[in-house]
Amino acid sequence: MEAALSLANAGVEVVIAEKSSSIGGGMARLDKTFPTDDCAMCILAPRMLDTARDERVTILTDTTLISLEGEEGNFTARLITAPRMVDPDACTACLECVSSCPVKVPDPFDFGLWETKCIHQPFPQAVPPAPKIEGEFCLYHQKGGVCHKCEKACPVSAIRLDQGFEAVTLQVSSVVAATGFSPVAAGDVLPRGLDSLGHGRVKDVVTSAEFERILSPTGPTSGEVLRPSDGRPPESLAFVLCAGFRDPEHGFAQCGAVCCMFAAKEAAAALERGVKSAAIFYTDLREGGKGFHRYLRRARERYRVELVRARVTEIEEHGQGVGLAYMDGRGNAGTMLFDMAVLAAGPAPHAGTGELAKRLKVETDRTGYLEVSTEDNISTTRPGVYAVGCAAGPVDIPEAVLAGSAAAARAVRIILPEDRKHEPPTPVPLAREAARERVGVFLCRCGVNIGSVLDLEAVAETLRREPGVARVDINTFTCSPDSIAAITGIIRDEDLTRVVVGACSPRTHGPVFEAAAMAAGINPALCEMANIREHSAWVHKDEKDAATEKGLSLVGAALSGVLAARPVERISVPVTRRALVVGGGDSGAIAAQALAGGGVPTILVPLDGQETDFGHQGDLRSPLLTTAPHARVVGVSGFGGGFEVSLEERGETRTLTVGAAVIAAETVRFEPRGQFLYGEDERVLTAEEFSSNLGDESFLEGARRVTF
Repeated sequence: MEAALSLANAGVEVVIAEKSSSIGGGMARLDKTFPTDDCAMCILAPRMLDTARDERVTILTDTTLISLEGEEGNFTARLITAPRMVDPDACTACLECVSSCPVKVPDPFDFGLWETKCIHQPFPQAVPPAPKIEGEFCLYHQKGGVCHKCEKACPVSAIRLDQGFEAVTLQVSSVVAATGFSPVAAGDVLPRGLDSLGHGRVKDVVTSAEFERILSPTGPTSGEVLRPSDGRPPESLAFVLCAGFRDPEHGFAQCGAVCCMFAAKEAAAALERGVKSAAIFYTDLREGGKGFHRYLRRARERYRVELVRARVTEIEEHGQGVGLAYMDGRGNAGTMLFDMAVLAAGPAPHAGTGELAKRLKVETDRTGYLEVSTEDNISTTRPGVYAVGCAAGPVDIPEAVLAGSAAAARAVRIILPEDRKHEPPTPVPLAREAARERVGVFLCRCGVNIGSVLDLEAVAETLRREPGVARVDINTFTCSPDSIAAITGIIRDEDLTRVVVGACSPRTHGPVFEAAAMAAGINPALCEMANIREHSAWVHKDEKDAATEKGLSLVGAALSGVLAARPVERISVPVTRRALVVGGGDSGAIAAQALAGGGVPTILVPLDGQETDFGHQGDLRSPLLTTAPHARVVGVSGFGGGFEVSLEERGETRTLTVGAAVIAAETVRFEPRGQFLYGEDERVLTAEEFSSNLGDESFLEGARRVTF
């Protein structure tokens, strides 16, 4: 989605070919994300809606790439779309068809942990929200057309039981492979090494992907931690790191990259929901991302997650629970008993990666992912084809998003039309004539993030008595596509004049609800949000009455504000089409190249006036790129689109106007003076100093042992 939206924002037409029946990827299965503990769907849903609404983005679900011929700038992509058997354009997501279906099947979204209907939505917030029919289980297909129940139940005639496969041919300039990963879970990728760890044999052993669904409010237990064997809440949990990974003989040779962190996240979440103790068995901990170490420390100190340095060798049933046999770092064997065990396994190469590589005519690396250049981590072995996210290796969500943006920056150099036309902003409705104000209030449970803390029914009941309030609704996920569509319809049908939403952050979700209001003819300034998640539920988790009172106060304030609000007209202002990049290192040079390659005149200056020749930074020869190796920024004023930047160069100062700026500060070497005898004993060196001395043959002369 990031790659597609970045390209679309640059004026490029984009087609997303998604093999499953909804966009959203693996993030849609998550409960929360580390290290912020944000609700995954709360971050994802607005992005999905933005992607679906963008006029330059075409989404083809249930679609697979068959072949890619040609060369960069002129590829012919052949795809095939499998029958969904429901027309997403006609479907209103009323789900009457689901209620009528007599056939139950294992739910693929929940890894078969529970059942769903043969016709079902991919997941509650899917985009598009239309259901799909699993043809291999459908009675119409299996028994010669004997069942038409879903077809008869559909009020808009959206069912297409005889739909077949459809071939699609596209002419494209670049290709981004963002095919994600295969979660290690039942019915998906299962390394042989998980057999000894009890998966598939011991009912109360699940993988981290399966446990994520147990934690999710839309999962099989509605977010309550329950054991698969007997449906009872476990008191003790064990998390086993590196399950199936770092094991070339029985699983995957590589590190799973994110297992340490999501084990800490899942352990803390389980303890929040009533589990009394949780232990993480680890070989070593890899928490290298921003804020990761602090997050892991919080799991230990606040939630009392126990860390056990040992490698689990076997898991077996033991009485009413499970027994973990382990070997600690000193070679001592032992066994510990728990009610339930979670195998923390990272993102494995997608099951179809090898076949996809053949169709794309690119290479895979030794671990099974698409091979990418070490220079940018996105370019494959075929020019014009890029691999991002877990298609190229196990990464966390922020890294995947960054890679998508980077691929768009590379692709746009070939695609971007030179004479791009800038469309005017969408006009906004100014006001609706009304004899009296009719406010609609929409409250969100946010799964369990808000609904488990605030008494939303009590809040709604109080708000219904407030002057001007015409309707109050409570939704499980107010930002889901079906809820947004419903809100837009309610505004029209109920002739509402203003809207208040009590949910999460206006920073992330404000535009979503403003767009819904605009679609129904309401000026976006007459739509107000109250953040009852971060500002109430999350800070008063153990104080239901206080949280409810504060939530009501916040929504009440938003109601007062929206009643006093006046329509705002949107205007457009000129933007200076020039960018400034400050910092002469690799990141600065790459940013400057991407901007110039995208048709933006760019000036590159070093940081803090450090003289730089930029000679080692690759190709900086674009006619749109100017370097000022002796300049430094001495002043900035103005605003986004029109910054006034003062540059001092060789004693002279000049001013230029830029529309945007990138600060690409480089790292500063840390010297641990006052610690470890550094600076006092010549035998104590930093790693960089050690490396630089290795060329001297006498450097290690007489050294019997080196400690890092």
